[in-house]
Amino acid sequence: MKALNSSERQSAFFVFLALFAISIVLITVTVFFGMQVPLQENKQLKLEVEDLQNDQMFLKKFSSKMSETVAYLSNINNTGIQNADIIDGRIGFNIEDLTKQIGGDTTARSKMFNDIVVSLTQLRSAKKALRESSTDSKNAAYYKEQAAKAAQDLASCQAQIAQLAKHQ
Repeated sequence: MKALNSSERQSAFFVFLALFAISIVLITVTVFFGMQVPLQENKQLKLEVEDLQNDQMFLKKFSSKMSETVAYLSNINNTGIQNADIIDGRIGFNIEDLTKQIGGDTTARSKMFNDIVVSLTQLRSAKKALRESSTDSKNAAYYKEQAAKAAQDLASCQAQIAQLAKHQ
């Protein structure tokens, strides 16, 4: 009792199994890649977020140090400041720290940050020159005052000598 079309049934069964296996493989591959692509995308997005956070932290540090330096530079030549050399040392330390911070930055913005540091350094030098010239002006005024006083003393001494010469 064998079926007359058993060979046709058998070939149809194998065709069905082959198509079924191909369908299962296609569905499995689709699901696998459907899960892998978002995972890879998620890793990449996490790296980008981390880079942005590091960038923001760098900008925050740089900005705060720059603001502190600018505040020191703004106040260094005020009349009430007596330890200008100490403040100038702090400014130098801050500029050095800013330069170190820029050393790790490899972006195209590093030129802008270098320009900021150069500008701060030039401003520091200009403020120092201004302080020295005002000190020179104060010294010149002091010496002029001393010269005027010495001229008055000389005149009084000459008058005394003239009086003594008359009495002799």
